Amino acid sequence: MVEGAGFVKIGPYDVLREIGRGGMGSVLRARGPDGRDVAIKLLLRPEARNSAARFERERRILASLGEAEGFVPLLDSGTSPQGPYIVMPFVGGGTLRLRLAEGPLEIDETLALGKALAAAIGRAHARGVIHRDLKPENVLFTEATGQRKARPLVTDLGLAKHFSDTAPGASQSVSLSQTGELMGSAGYMAPEQLVDSKTTGPPADVFALGAILYECLAGKPAFEGEAIHEVLAKIALGDHEPLASARPDVPAPLASLIERTLATKLEARPADGVALLRELEACAKAPRGSRGRSKVAAAAFLALGISSAVLWRVQADRSPEEPRAPDRPGARSGSTSAPRATARPRTLGTPDPALGENAPTSGWFDEKMPQGMRRGRHKPLYVWSTKTGLEIEMVYVPPGPFVMGSDRFESPLNEQPKHDHPMPKGYYLGRFETTWREYLAFCQATGRKEPEKPGFWDKLPGPRDQHPVSDVSWNDAKAFAEWAGVRLPTEAEWEKGARGPNGRVYPWGDGWKGSECNHGTAPPEATDSHYDPSDGYEFTAPVGSMKEDESVFGALDMAGNELEWVDDAYDEKAYNRYAAGDLSPAQGTDRVVRGGSYFHAEWFCACSRRNHFDPAAFDWSLGFRVARSGA
Repeated sequence: MVEGAGFVKIGPYDVLREIGRGGMGSVLRARGPDGRDVAIKLLLRPEARNSAARFERERRILASLGEAEGFVPLLDSGTSPQGPYIVMPFVGGGTLRLRLAEGPLEIDETLALGKALAAAIGRAHARGVIHRDLKPENVLFTEATGQRKARPLVTDLGLAKHFSDTAPGASQSVSLSQTGELMGSAGYMAPEQLVDSKTTGPPADVFALGAILYECLAGKPAFEGEAIHEVLAKIALGDHEPLASARPDVPAPLASLIERTLATKLEARPADGVALLRELEACAKAPRGSRGRSKVAAAAFLALGISSAVLWRVQADRSPEEPRAPDRPGARSGSTSAPRATARPRTLGTPDPALGENAPTSGWFDEKMPQGMRRGRHKPLYVWSTKTGLEIEMVYVPPGPFVMGSDRFESPLNEQPKHDHPMPKGYYLGRFETTWREYLAFCQATGRKEPEKPGFWDKLPGPRDQHPVSDVSWNDAKAFAEWAGVRLPTEAEWEKGARGPNGRVYPWGDGWKGSECNHGTAPPEATDSHYDPSDGYEFTAPVGSMKEDESVFGALDMAGNELEWVDDAYDEKAYNRYAAGDLSPAQGTDRVVRGGSYFHAEWFCACSRRNHFDPAAFDWSLGFRVARSGA
């Protein structure tokens, strides 16, 4: 059996490992009969609505756009007992997202990348095809060999479609999107995609490519927010820091062009990839003497063309009391972009001069960081460096009261009453649940007995050491935290970190969406639950896989994946005391666990849900995350 895949062969291809997974499919690295490594995209749920038809459309479009056009080409396709599949060459140079993790790119490097990508989407547009999901993750680089430089190729045509009825192959296409359906990736979707993905055309791809080029130069996304709905609202409003401000050394013609690609009115953008390529080529030839934002860019930045109905759709979920990042000096009012100095282009792979002795002592939210904490690669991430060599990614939860408890579920002495809970101090919370890799490092360093692997260990997808550790007791979790120089969160810290200040039912909002977290299911009359693969994972998932299971502070997997130990003793009447102003520590033998897991149904996944176990208990569904007090 192949690690993380669950099977060893797809058609004539020997599967090596799984390299990616989503709700509908899996991407596998495999080896063909000729010894060549390939990437296989496998549809795991062909019975889901429109999934088989969309997969077939992707295959046909991929067949019409090869490497000569700037796309990862189709090598083969077929059906297998595991589902239909398409085969592409394995592109080993990594993604643009990985390159951007090193920092902003040089201007000439960005121009060359932009021209290559514009040429690729221009060729697709000439064939009547739009991509609809351009983003740094979908730009792969070939490996540089000898005199041959790495070349960017566009991949993932899962959302691509024909926009022209006269295009070759369009007659075989059927409409698979519902009117008003949102399709694309937050941060790169054009405003018109927020209204109706079904009717979008080439200007939407131009917008996405403009957002990519902005990020390459500024070192941060054009549209940032603490939650997806904030990002979408900013796109609808055209609310981003002008590129000339984020990266002053960008030549005015290039800054102006990128501003126009991000205009909310699609007629203000270049019409398609071909037109964008012409303008990028002109920018490459322009003198580099002028700097700053041009009048055209300023006008484009103010170009708004979105209906009030769309603004309501993307803003309705946000309550005005939810936290916003403090504006940095000189920032436009309401900006939530990360505090950053002028973007510093640097050679990829070299140390960031902002680290070391010059590292900031205040965090992304202007709070004083404790020794050992540093800012992460972008807001709102932090990194805690333990004295053991282990680094733990964290997020910051600012001080201030929050709504704790719930009147929704039938547990009168458990989660009631709902009350305003004071939180006078800010703190840091683990972005992810503690992983097997982290916990086993602790066991090896201390000689503590390793937990037994769960019975489904061989069925786990992806790198197993990136799954949340399980079968650990509260005593185990407490010992790990002390070793790593952190602690377990209190029950109140966990709940605020999951639901935000305004009492969200789930980390993403008040409405249940089973696809948003890794959970189990059970019929309404059941008292227990069972494994459920409908969210893409039958058992645990690598931490952070469920991107929508994210709190307003940036913590992931707080609704599902694993139950999580917290520090508090269990007191079923604790919330009555809290509501009356008595915040003294709970007294009891059992310890509290919070959240849901891959095994538990909807009612366990609510942010207010409490449970309790003996501190020596352990189970395949029991894990934990850590916390750290502020300075």
